[in-house]
Amino acid sequence: ESDNGSRRQLASLSIADMSPRLALQRILALFERGEQREAAAFLRRLSMSTFRQIVTELPTDLFVDSLPQSLPVLEALYAKLFLAGGKKLPSSINVSPETVIWQLVKFFACQEDQSLASRE
Repeated sequence: ESDNGSRRQLASLSIADMSPRLALQRILALFERGEQREAAAFLRRLSMSTFRQIVTELPTDLFVDSLPQSLPVLEALYAKLFLAGGKKLPSSINVSPETVIWQLVKFFACQEDQSLASRE
């Protein structure tokens, strides 16, 4: 019975109860396994205090370079940054929307180039 009780206790732990280190590891593990939607959902559910502690450690360059597959993660990241309102967030966060847009433009340009090449 104590085993069943400890399982219930573990299941009841919210993401807010998770240490920042474990939260970061979980996001990275999901992302590396190609589970971007799950990583994004996890990121959205993080408490704001945990998010503030890990945001500078998130591999934003990797997220941008992995577009378009990483769009769910970037969307969740921008939503959290918006909700945080920039208050008490380190200035070292490097996730400019311009960088993301240029990466998307590059992606679509490559798609167009491949499309033209296949027609010839």
